[in-house]
Amino acid sequence: ADTIKYNLDNGTNTTITGCSNQTMTGLGNGQHYVKVYVNDTVGNTGNSSRITFTVDTAVPQLAMQRPENITYSFNTSLPLNYTQSDSFGVIDKCFFTIDGGSSTFLTGCVNATFNVSEGGHTLNLYVNDTAGNINRSTVNFTVDITTPNATIQNPANTTFASSSVNLNYTVSDNFALDKCTRELDGTNTTLTNCGNETMTSLSNGQHSVKVYANDTAGNIGNSSLVTFTVDTQFPQFANLTEEPADPAEYSANQFYLFNSTWTDNFVVDKVFIEFDGINYTGGNITKTGNVYSFNRTGLNVSVHNYKWFANDTAGNLNQTSGQTYTVQDTIAPSLALQ
Repeated sequence: ADTIKYNLDNGTNTTITGCSNQTMTGLGNGQHYVKVYVNDTVGNTGNSSRITFTVDTAVPQLAMQRPENITYSFNTSLPLNYTQSDSFGVIDKCFFTIDGGSSTFLTGCVNATFNVSEGGHTLNLYVNDTAGNINRSTVNFTVDITTPNATIQNPANTTFASSSVNLNYTVSDNFALDKCTRELDGTNTTLTNCGNETMTSLSNGQHSVKVYANDTAGNIGNSSLVTFTVDTQFPQFANLTEEPADPAEYSANQFYLFNSTWTDNFVVDKVFIEFDGINYTGGNITKTGNVYSFNRTGLNVSVHNYKWFANDTAGNLNQTSGQTYTVQDTIAPSLALQ
């Protein structure tokens, strides 16, 4: 052979020094063509077939849409959605790893789903082309499948003598709380900063309250339902009666009966009487329906003072005005001279 030349991409022929192999440099990405020509010393010319080849030094394009850098409230069938392409070569394979674990290959480089445990995770998604170029996309995400805890300390299942009742509660979550809501008699209200509050303007009657807690993953936990009663109305009295009628004539061993009628919008808890400065409760008071009775025997001649009191189960207290009862002796002593 006298000279050897090659032609690249139908351009100018390039002489190969020493008729030896050489490296073609500066090739751009894409398809190329090369043909070799040889001349002998007498002018005969031969050539090779044209060879077509592709240069691909660019990594594939890769964009991951899901999972996102958020907290998920489920840990099975999480979405792995992505798009991939290659400008020059052909996509060879796609695969992913979770938390540095083993590779999971995605047949056909299609979207998929995966399962993980609760907690924080790192997913690396890879795509290779046939030239061996590789690209990677990484996302950090959290899985939280545990519902928050919520517990009400106050109110208890009892009766309150105020239209304002404190709502005291505790909430907790294994990751992060988002918001708290209280449901009072079917109406929801957001609790600022998940703090305690005072429920105001409560009507007399029964009420129910429940606290809900949401975490940042959307899990919702709730307390038990607490039922309580508001009673701001004190017991009412009527029909104060005395037997014998006032004033009463003194008689030794006379039986005296004092009656009062008490009602309440809920429940009368206890009734007592203050008689001549002494309180009498419990077994000293008898009850028939709504009538409460107190008796004395052998009252001395005097003006006796008394007052009735009543409590309801909410602790509301009412009392009558001060009452007087006179025991008098208007019968002159009898005298007989023998």
